[in-house]
Amino acid sequence: MKKVIHIGLFGLGTVGKGVCELIAKNEELLLQKTGLLLKISKAVVKDKNKTRNLPFPISLSSDPDFILNDPKIDVVVELIGGKELPLKILEKSLTAGKAWVSANKALIAEKGEKVWPWFEKYPKKIGFEASVGAAMPIIALIQEGVAADRIHSIRAIINGTTNYILSEMHQTGISFEKALKEAQEKGFAELDSSFDVDGMDSAHKILILGQLAFHHRFNFSEVNIQGIRSVEGVDLKFANQLGFTIKLLGVAKEQEGQYAIHVYPALVKKDSPLAGVNGSYNAALVQGDFFGKTLIYGLGAGSHPTAVSVVGDICKIMRNLGSDDENRQAKTQSYLAQTYHFEEKPIQPFGEITAEHYIRIRVKDAVGVLAKIASIFSQNGMSMHQILQTEAESTENNQTESNLVDVVILTHLAKNSSIMAMMNQFHAIEIAQAPIKWFLIEKNL
Repeated sequence: MKKVIHIGLFGLGTVGKGVCELIAKNEELLLQKTGLLLKISKAVVKDKNKTRNLPFPISLSSDPDFILNDPKIDVVVELIGGKELPLKILEKSLTAGKAWVSANKALIAEKGEKVWPWFEKYPKKIGFEASVGAAMPIIALIQEGVAADRIHSIRAIINGTTNYILSEMHQTGISFEKALKEAQEKGFAELDSSFDVDGMDSAHKILILGQLAFHHRFNFSEVNIQGIRSVEGVDLKFANQLGFTIKLLGVAKEQEGQYAIHVYPALVKKDSPLAGVNGSYNAALVQGDFFGKTLIYGLGAGSHPTAVSVVGDICKIMRNLGSDDENRQAKTQSYLAQTYHFEEKPIQPFGEITAEHYIRIRVKDAVGVLAKIASIFSQNGMSMHQILQTEAESTENNQTESNLVDVVILTHLAKNSSIMAMMNQFHAIEIAQAPIKWFLIEKNL
């Protein structure tokens, strides 16, 4: 017996339109698989008079109460972005007994102290798979697929724009600026792409994954966020020569009760599964006690991939809730304590993390320079694993003087804070003739 599900949609942009197209095209398939007939009956938009090429008619309004006060709406889908209005939509939807589905990573990551208590109270009425990885079901993997095991780490490529840029720089040798322009022309990057290239998008996503994996709530302000603007073509060439590539990673790790959740470009071994993730694809490598390592891979953005996760959440929620209101409440209450009851924990400061490091110092090709570098390493108790020296290459905006060379050093394990202090020493004695490049090395991926 089919059940009609009435959906109220906030936002008819790229993803919202994709949701409409998916429901229209797969109506019979969804009915066959779930017994649900999904009907988007209303939408709230900024401009209700704007021409839209939708697959079916929808009643439009610019007033949020058009949906929130309608008792016939079963599911509210929020796809407008931002934080303040979406938070009100979340609260009013759940208070009114409606289910809530969203792709809003910024809301969940930055407003966690207000959002997670609602998730705890109504765990079976919420869905946010689309907030991380679009059609790559990483949240389902963590909450269901490997729920029986303890997760120790997640290392993820979770921004298609930055991965496309780094892939193009690595494969074609073009500069960051050219790769970014190409990504914008092909629609992989927005005209203002700072949210992506500066790592903010990845930070939102890895924080959400870290909270789900470790079952704790963390403060977004404690996440160290580095983007890819500092990565130059010469670093990709050196990395390749040394058996690595460079990827922007969101990393969430637990070790001895400490939790590190950060975003940074890192050197990744070329034989790692993550090294082969190119273009706009995303991937996450999850490691646990019993299941070992699991890699999940897929399109991490886009209208249709994201729509798949949104509609999937709708179907899962409505199947779980069933049709009996009393039974819904009983099921919800029994599910509370084990799902979103998160205790707040601090994030381990980035400087306290121990890793191996790639350091590139541009110096004058003169007698004694390498000895000075080695001396500073020794003074700081650092050991070098490998060292290379080559003629410095010009960058897109800088013609290099002929008497400069690049010295590349791979270190043994050292604290990030110690590396940063040592780099300050190099600048203080004016050995470095350009900003020092420094990236972590992620091994055992």
